Amino acid sequence: MVSNACAQVIANLTSIYYAVKDLKVPLVAVILSTKVNLEKFVSFNLQAAEVEFKLLRRTYEDNAEILLPLYEEDSSNFNTALIEINIDAQIDKLLSIPEFEAPTQEGRLTICGFVLDETGSYGKTPSLYLTNLNGMKDPEEIKASPLMSEIPQAVKESKVKRLHIQL
Repeated sequence: MVSNACAQVIANLTSIYYAVKDLKVPLVAVILSTKVNLEKFVSFNLQAAEVEFKLLRRTYEDNAEILLPLYEEDSSNFNTALIEINIDAQIDKLLSIPEFEAPTQEGRLTICGFVLDETGSYGKTPSLYLTNLNGMKDPEEIKASPLMSEIPQAVKESKVKRLHIQL
């Protein structure tokens, strides 16, 4: 697992590549907590962080206008929706790189997006929720995936969640 602010994969691409290619890890998880305020990171004007947050800024700019009216009364859920979209952008970026796309298509690698819900967007108690599976964003599509076949239906129903579904 590679950890950094806002789950930015580009900042750790070499580490992820090493883990997948040399260590043969079968799972890459992009995880972000709902306690992280993405709008705060977008507002940072640090030259040193320009590359690290470039994808995050673009994701925010492309989606904030759509999301703001949907969640204007609930800043916590607005942030959670941004987190989901940020995770999606990170996974899409990984899947656009042949070294990650090929093993994912061949079934040797799974790339998942998880939200650690610490603010109650998905449930009453803090928990980890699956929001993206190999680029799939629709919870019903994720639940129906062959990769999820051994997971009990009750677990899928309670742990595969999404606040903002983009199809």
